[in-house]
Amino acid sequence: MIYPWKRSPEGGSYLETDPGETNSRAPRISIAPDEEPILARLFRDSFAVLEIGTGLGISTLAILSELPLAGRIVSIDPDPWVHATIWPALSLHRRIETRASLLPEDAGAFDGCFIDADHQAEAVALDTASALNSVRPGGIIVLHDWNSEAVRMGCRRAFAGAPDSMNTTYGLGIFRRPPA
Repeated sequence: MIYPWKRSPEGGSYLETDPGETNSRAPRISIAPDEEPILARLFRDSFAVLEIGTGLGISTLAILSELPLAGRIVSIDPDPWVHATIWPALSLHRRIETRASLLPEDAGAFDGCFIDADHQAEAVALDTASALNSVRPGGIIVLHDWNSEAVRMGCRRAFAGAPDSMNTTYGLGIFRRPPA
């Protein structure tokens, strides 16, 4: 990316020009360097990945790095700042599609989903429900910021079982949809 990234004390990256998340004005913090290769490996066998929450695009590029050559990512984010600032660089990669929202035809269209969007419990529950609808049976759903109680609470509202978790800088919750 061509942006002047800065490292947060926790380890993720941020942009000083970021006006902050639309709901909280908190600065967007990307996945941390220790999470990038893990995320890439989790999706390496996927041909279609849904990302809910483009943010700074660092996770998008991490996932893209190990996707099969025929693989693609659809990254969803409703924030106009992300559309104007982050999406132009991502659009240079023809295997990345950016959108403001999901489409009806997205039901069951993805092998996996990465969620790193609004961290309020209600929003996490809605995003997780969208992921469950969009990911094929046997697919993987990964939630970022698993160390956050609000993320875990929102996930519990949508999942019948508890996802596995990985101890990373911010934590990853991992759920595999049962096969059909």
